Amino acid sequence: MDTSPKNLFKINRLIRNNQHKLNPTYFSDICGTSGLVTFFLKDSLEYLGAITTKNTCQTRILKNAVLISEYLNAKIENLKINLEKIYNY
Repeated sequence: MDTSPKNLFKINRLIRNNQHKLNPTYFSDICGTSGLVTFFLKDSLEYLGAITTKNTCQTRILKNAVLISEYLNAKIENLKINLEKIYNY
């Protein structure tokens, strides 16, 4: 899995209010294979700190928050530079 700050930001945006939808038992009723894949996906996202539960490592959550804030700050700076180029053109 690609855990770059850009992808962590996208994952957090996708999962923000939909953590309850990643329940493996729901998907196991539909198909056993999709339940297994959902279990793997949910476990991976918990390890990455994208889904926060009581078992999620707090240092991982803090590290993700720092990486995402640095990514967003770099994006803001890039936008400022581009806007300056447009206005000074």
